[in-house]
Amino acid sequence: MAERGFSWRQSTVAKSEAADRPVLFAEVAALAQLYRRPIEYFLYPGTELDSLLDQAMAELRSLAGALEGAQQHVEMLKSDMRLHECNAGLIHSLVRYRNTSDGGLLLSDLQFLLLEYGRMVLEMDDVYESIGLGEEHPAIIDHEVLAELAKAEEAKYQKLSEEDLKWESPELLNNLSAMAQKGDVDDAFVHFMRKSTPWPDFVGLRLADLVMGAIDRQREED
Repeated sequence: MAERGFSWRQSTVAKSEAADRPVLFAEVAALAQLYRRPIEYFLYPGTELDSLLDQAMAELRSLAGALEGAQQHVEMLKSDMRLHECNAGLIHSLVRYRNTSDGGLLLSDLQFLLLEYGRMVLEMDDVYESIGLGEEHPAIIDHEVLAELAKAEEAKYQKLSEEDLKWESPELLNNLSAMAQKGDVDDAFVHFMRKSTPWPDFVGLRLADLVMGAIDRQREED
């Protein structure tokens, strides 16, 4: 304490411990640093029960933090699992088409995968590169289909009277217009369009044509 600028002696310590002298807040702050304790530790005398409560609360906070970390890890594992499920499902459908040449079955597989995993199906670059798609990246299909669906939805609203349009969301109409022009729109709206329109069917048709063409060319080369 003397090194920190306080004129403490043994008698000062004894009086402080016996509560025979007031302890300044600055002294408490210095003691907290010396003992590496939070200041709150020195602000009330406490009992053994208080100590047990502090210990229990500290352990509870530690466990809560560990549980939160574990939950985050579980969520990451679930996300990775979906990614690998989608990857395996796509590869299986392509292998089955290569072995059977059944375009109808391939289309059904792709539409199911798109319905289940959404745009993730279009992001399996390694799979598409393995069949030689090259520059014909499936992500292009997504943009084109969304624009066409937005135009179709926009056309429905254009048939409404001005009175009826007053009840429609301006934000919705603005997003439809932007999407129809292949402009930037909110991610939540894009997700809504994929879930609330025949997006999986339209994308599946185009993706099936793209994939069948690539696999058929590979077979001819082999």
